Amino acid sequence: MRFLMRDSEIHGTVCVMAQITGFHHTAIRSSNFDSSVKFYTEVLGLDPKITWGEAPKRAAMIDAGDGNYVEIFERDTFETGESAILHFAFRTDDCAAMLDKARDAGSEVTLEPTEVTIASNQGPVPVRIAFFKGPDGEIIELFENAIL
Repeated sequence: MRFLMRDSEIHGTVCVMAQITGFHHTAIRSSNFDSSVKFYTEVLGLDPKITWGEAPKRAAMIDAGDGNYVEIFERDTFETGESAILHFAFRTDDCAAMLDKARDAGSEVTLEPTEVTIASNQGPVPVRIAFFKGPDGEIIELFENAIL
């Protein structure tokens, strides 16, 4: 849902506020990267979109449809008590403005908006990301990109 504000002082100009435009991905750790990718692609029938990195630090975005992904990060070991789930990400049209909204609501920001280029098997994929903690400490990523 877009929120529109009309301000007579700016002569009827319509300002569109930043918004979440959908769910983007859930990131997981995998101690057996090849097995995890095979499971999500061959067993569940999802499509591999991009991969990057080299063992033992490979990663992949697996397309679950409708612009939603499972992001798999290869990790040879997990720290004691670590979950397989790293974070979940919302797609947004304005990473910085959405992060400001979270910050204003009292969220702890763990990464300010950052330009990243993923050096993938499909070529460079530029994205803008930010991270913050939700009310229960869950890690939330804001993901701004026109391609993924």
